[in-house]
Amino acid sequence: MSQAMKHRQPIPPALYSPSDLANLIGVSLRTVRNWIRSGDLAHTRLGPGERLIRVRHTDLEDFLDRRYHKASIDESS
Repeated sequence: MSQAMKHRQPIPPALYSPSDLANLIGVSLRTVRNWIRSGDLAHTRLGPGERLIRVRHTDLEDFLDRRYHKASIDESS
């Protein structure tokens, strides 16, 4: 195995379940569901009857950027 392959960053999953997100960012599942319900966190519905909710990695990054960028602006005022 080459040195470059040993130091690669792990590739994040393309889609996260609400439970995965809650564990990843350290909030409750209810908080993630509230963000989805309010429209703050973009999501995709999959499966029969579109019952499975998944969040794309890029949508998570956008959400966190908006949320924490706004918080840092509010704190500096």
